[in-house]
Amino acid sequence: MKLISSLFFFCFILNINAQSPTCDCKADLDFIYQELIESKAYKSQKKNIESDFKASYQKLKASINKEETPVFDCYILLNRLLLPIKDRHTEIYGNTTSVAYSEFDDEAVLADFKASETNRIFPKSTLAIDSLSKELSTKKREDLEGIYYYGKYLKIGVYKTSDKAYRGVVLKSTLYTWERGDVILNLYNTINDRYQFVTGTHTGKKLISASGVIKNGQFLKLGYKKDTTTINHYKPPYPDHNYELSIVASNTQYIKLGSFGSYGNLLKEADAFADKISNKLTVENIIVDLRDNTGGGERNSKQFYKLLKKFVRNGNLYILVNGNTRSAAEQFLLKVSELPNVTVLGDNTAGALSYGWNSKTQVITPSEYFVFHPTDIDNSQFLEYEVIGVSPDIYLDNNEDWISQTLKFINH
Repeated sequence: MKLISSLFFFCFILNINAQSPTCDCKADLDFIYQELIESKAYKSQKKNIESDFKASYQKLKASINKEETPVFDCYILLNRLLLPIKDRHTEIYGNTTSVAYSEFDDEAVLADFKASETNRIFPKSTLAIDSLSKELSTKKREDLEGIYYYGKYLKIGVYKTSDKAYRGVVLKSTLYTWERGDVILNLYNTINDRYQFVTGTHTGKKLISASGVIKNGQFLKLGYKKDTTTINHYKPPYPDHNYELSIVASNTQYIKLGSFGSYGNLLKEADAFADKISNKLTVENIIVDLRDNTGGGERNSKQFYKLLKKFVRNGNLYILVNGNTRSAAEQFLLKVSELPNVTVLGDNTAGALSYGWNSKTQVITPSEYFVFHPTDIDNSQFLEYEVIGVSPDIYLDNNEDWISQTLKFINH
C-alpha cells in the first residue's frame, strides 16, 4: 500500500495512546464467548459454524498479548467475535453514561467530559495529521480511502491498516466532543461491500458498532461522504414523516412506510395512516418506499400487507429498499414479494431478519466497560438472507433520484 509513507504508517492499531483506559480483555472475551454459545442464534447454526467460531475465538484470544488492553482495541476484538454467527441484531456497546449535547454549553460539564474516562477511550492517532490529510486528498471518489465529511461538523481521514481493515481519524471538528487527531472509526470488511463499523456517538462518544455499505464515496449508514455537494439518493424523501401518500405521476402513487414500530405513538400513527389511504389506492401503479425502515412488528405491518394484497389484484406494485431496510421490514418485503405484480428495486437490504429482541435483557462484561445485548427471538427460517440481505429485482443508481428511476422503469 502506497498511501501512507513509512515515516508514519506503521504506528499501527494497538498502543496508539498510552493514556487510554485499559481492561482485562481476555476476561471480557471469555465472557462474551460463553454468552454467545448459549444464544439461540448460535444453537440454531452450531452445526455449520462451530469449528469456525471456536477457531476465531482462539485466534482473537491469542492476539491479546497483554494483561491490560486499551478499551477501544478490546471493543474491536469483541465485535470481531460476533462475525462468524449470522445474527445482526446481537450487539455490544459501551457502558457509559450519555450526555445531552446541549449540556456541553455549560463549560463545567464540557471540562468534566474532556477529563473523563469516556473521552479518553478513543485514542489519539500518532500519525502526522497534515501529511495524512495531504496523502488522502489525492484519493478518488471510488476509493474507500480518502477524506470524508459529516456535514459541517466533521472531516475524517480514512486509511487502510491491513488487508480488510481501515481506520478513521478526525482531521477537523466543530463538535465539542471530537478533536483533531481522535481515532473515531475502525472498519472491517465482512463480505462484499459490507463493513463492520466500530465508532462512537457524535454527541457523547459512546462506543457503538454497526454493519453497513460504502459506495460511491459515501458511508450509506453513517452519513459520511467525500463530496458534500452530492445528493444522497439512497435515502427516502420526507425525512420528517414516517408515513406519506403522494401522486408522482398520472398513473402512479407513492407511499412511504418509514417504520413498523408496534408500540405507542408510532403504532397510532400507522393505524391512522392505514385508515387514511384505505380507499385512496386507485391508480395503476404504486411505489412503496421501505428505505430506512428498520423494522418493528406485524401489529403495524399486517394492515399494510392487507391493503397491498388487495391492490395487486388489479395493479402493479414497486417496492424501494436499501441497505437500511432492516428486520421486520425485510420480513414484510419477502411476504409482499410473493404476491403477483410486484417488483423490488434499489439495493440489497440490511440482512438482519433472522433474530430479534423480545426483551431488553442486557449483561455487563467483567470489565464493566461493555454491555452485551443478545437476541431472544428465533426467525432462523430467514437465515439465507442474514448478513447478505434480500436482493432487489432491479438495482438502482445512487447518482439519480430513485423514484425517478422507478418511474422510468414503469414506463419503459
